[in-house]
Amino acid sequence: MLHSDSRILTTHTGSLPRPAAILEGMRAHEEGGLDDVAGLQRAHPRHAPASVLRLARLYGTEAPALLGANAPALAGDVGEAELDHAWTKEWARTGADFLWRRTKLGLHLAPAEQARIDAWFDARRASGAAAGRGIAAQSS
Repeated sequence: MLHSDSRILTTHTGSLPRPAAILEGMRAHEEGGLDDVAGLQRAHPRHAPASVLRLARLYGTEAPALLGANAPALAGDVGEAELDHAWTKEWARTGADFLWRRTKLGLHLAPAEQARIDAWFDARRASGAAAGRGIAAQSS
């Protein structure tokens, strides 16, 4: 089997350039860096080990950025940075989508915590709708 450190080999197009985040992860893995949960925990000691593990499993190379964002926790160990990531990069638009389909955190969070996440998504949708109305009003 062919191997390349700088390209992703595919069967139908030849090869594709590897994204920078993947190359950095490969280098970190070879050097024993932050590709493991223990390394992430050492780099972000204010987070509980279970939170670090959850974020690493769910978000992979995005986990260090989410752990490094000093966003307050809204429910359990879910912070605004994680919700913002779900909104901007994963197109989650409801609390139910985030809690049940994307993370399964609905199984572990209390109803009051789930309500806070629902409220965050409701507010985000409302702010986007308000911004959209402002653009429409300017153009007419």
